[in-house]
Amino acid sequence: MTIKYKSEEELLQEICVAADYLARRRSTMLPVDLVVTRHPNLVEYLRLHGFVPPCLTEVVTHATPEQVRGKHVLGVLPHSLSCLCECFTEVPLNLPPELRGKELSVADLEQYAGKPVTYRVTQR
Repeated sequence: MTIKYKSEEELLQEICVAADYLARRRSTMLPVDLVVTRHPNLVEYLRLHGFVPPCLTEVVTHATPEQVRGKHVLGVLPHSLSCLCECFTEVPLNLPPELRGKELSVADLEQYAGKPVTYRVTQR
């Protein structure tokens, strides 16, 4: 795959973004293969905090068994899919009742998001 940049400045910016991601990467978290969410602000929050690289992690709104099987997935999944993942990470939200069911801003996520928690789910 060839990526074409408009200028050296654009290439330098991508390198800086990647370097920033690596510098802020959480050492306790495995690399994420797939993000499952309908919320673009959550994706932005995850990228700002170094949980997913800015352009390398696939983001989908709904996942299939084929997409999650054997991967590290971050987001919200039913157990029927999370048990197919290598591991599954959620970002717990401690929301007040008035914000539940509403689209959250990045500032809201900064305030209410907890530390990501990774699980290995098995089916019996």
